[in-house]
Amino acid sequence: MSNQQPKKPQRKVRATKLQLNKKRSWQNIVNEVEKNEVPVSVLKHITVLLVDGTSVNINVKHLLEAGQDPLEIEQMLDEKFESLEQYIETVDFFVDVELVEGEIQKETDKVLKGI
Repeated sequence: MSNQQPKKPQRKVRATKLQLNKKRSWQNIVNEVEKNEVPVSVLKHITVLLVDGTSVNINVKHLLEAGQDPLEIEQMLDEKFESLEQYIETVDFFVDVELVEGEIQKETDKVLKGI
């Protein structure tokens, strides 16, 4: 008799391909974060629903691409929202997920660079 241990039978391992949708992951992250304030620089657009049912879309991304200063856009929006508060039912902010992803990835790369 030999002192060798009997070999355990090998289990077949099935490889599982992960289906990762990077954009959907970032959208889920953005949706799950509670947002009390959203920087104008990461907005795509804003939809304002008025009490009479009218919907107004403000293309913030277009304003930024046209060279408008984010602080000036923010001040203008604050003033308009305040002056029209009685007519506004809801305000929905739509975030540019790709832009947020890029900004967060840059910061993450900086933090993890030395590790």
